[in-house]
Amino acid sequence: MIGRYGGEEFVVILPDTNSEIAEKLMTDALKQFRDLIFKSESEEFQVTFSAGIASTADQVSPAALLAVADKALYQAKAEGRNRIKRFTPRSRLDE
Repeated sequence: MIGRYGGEEFVVILPDTNSEIAEKLMTDALKQFRDLIFKSESEEFQVTFSAGIASTADQVSPAALLAVADKALYQAKAEGRNRIKRFTPRSRLDE
């Protein structure tokens, strides 16, 4: 399931999928998406995205799950964008 969450953010819910597989799926999606060429009336352009991944195996409540996914997303952006960052209990997302 995919839905808009906020102005420029989306949430992707992958039931019965662990965070490692979710990271692989999102990385594959990113690679395919950044290869697309979009056309406007005056130009061609490409776009990318960044994603933060969290798993219900690491967080129980929906609010905590969104919070760590959001932290992972912002870390991906801070590391240069155009990338996927997966939350792990050992990752240092609070910096």
